[in-house]
Amino acid sequence: HTNTAAINIEVDANYLNGLFDLPEKSSVLQSLLQNTQPLLFEQMIYPSLQKIVDEIVTEPIDETFELFFLRIKAEELICRLLMELEKRDEKHFYALNIQDIQTIYKIKEQILEHPETPPVIKELAVCANMSPSKLKRLFKQIFGNPIFSYYQTFRMKEAARLLKEEKLSVSDVGYGLGFTNLSHFSKVFQEHIGMKPKQYSRS
Repeated sequence: HTNTAAINIEVDANYLNGLFDLPEKSSVLQSLLQNTQPLLFEQMIYPSLQKIVDEIVTEPIDETFELFFLRIKAEELICRLLMELEKRDEKHFYALNIQDIQTIYKIKEQILEHPETPPVIKELAVCANMSPSKLKRLFKQIFGNPIFSYYQTFRMKEAARLLKEEKLSVSDVGYGLGFTNLSHFSKVFQEHIGMKPKQYSRS
């Protein structure tokens, strides 16, 4: 059982638009600020985002300053998220219906439930009842990365967790996550985490 906390931030598009006094805006900002079609983006959390979230959830603030503090932190969180969305290379965003969204999230869960098994696009497309091209396009639009890249990032985060929290050996983690070559596991881990798995487990 895992305890979770949720933060819900609702922002008026006109208010958000007023924060960007720019004659020309990127395709991401245009799509968000025009507010003409339903869009969905998800961003994996990273340290600077986590820090803001932790401050919102746990920082003891005097009631006098609470709303002021939360507004500043909410804007900071939105800014960080928009900065990450801005890095995405999509030039056109497709409107999403609820069925497509539910399907893409089921595919994501299917991928993450089996980090030891690399995803096969054709098999996932059959499960999603979508063409491979539509599946890849919508997955990348929502999560910001192609399917395999998203999977590999999650797999390395899981490897880091198993090394640090579960205290498993490098070989147990590598083989357990589907690698047949520990040198390759070490290389991929270093690319994502910034150090070799043995070094990380001792840090």
